[in-house]
Amino acid sequence: MEESWNNLGDIWGNAEKILYIISNKAGELPRYKVNETAKPFSKILEEKLNKERGEIENKKSLKKIMINSQNGRYYGINFKKSDTIEFRLSNGTLNADTWIENINLFGGIVKIAQDIAIIQKKPEKERTIEEQNLLRNFYIIKEEKISECERLEALLTLAIPVENRDIYRERYEENSKLLKQNSELNENIINSLAKSQIDMNKIGRKVFLGEDGIKGDEYRNGARIIEEALRENILGNGEI
Repeated sequence: MEESWNNLGDIWGNAEKILYIISNKAGELPRYKVNETAKPFSKILEEKLNKERGEIENKKSLKKIMINSQNGRYYGINFKKSDTIEFRLSNGTLNADTWIENINLFGGIVKIAQDIAIIQKKPEKERTIEEQNLLRNFYIIKEEKISECERLEALLTLAIPVENRDIYRERYEENSKLLKQNSELNENIINSLAKSQIDMNKIGRKVFLGEDGIKGDEYRNGARIIEEALRENILGNGEI
């Protein structure tokens, strides 16, 4: 389902920094060369989306953008393997508990991307309270003006059963402190993240080139305003 890919892009792109913090056991930072072997993906996705001119008409092309924006496999999430998704951002470990927890995390993200796609196709009146809550948290992840802790909780609500969420809260609490203390690693990760929120279903791409180019959203809204103004003028003159 193509919508699942869009949802995965939204979740991953907007929670990517958090994922680098909670993808290793509590008290463990991402490996030093993570930007060489498993670099963040959201910045190049953002750049690729911003290079597309006009509105993308079908969701299949959005999936292609996600795949084609990668120039190799060395990303935290890798789409270059045929018909599979590879998660590379976690450190190697022999600790069975750690890799089972990571499997649950990444598997939960993929599953909820698919589940949300199914819910989105349902008429609003047919959605259960639980489904409405999942959609609400999905949209929270894409909000710009929320704290990182709020984004974390939205992610955990979507991907992790309630009885297991403290594992990742503990990881976040300890590892975020460690990351702030390691300024070089922290800066390397932050510099590779998207600068604005990712929304795969918004145009957000420039229609006219140049420094003052307008974005697709502005073009679409402007066209609507012009159309309404023209219609009011015509009606006001007694014409149809």
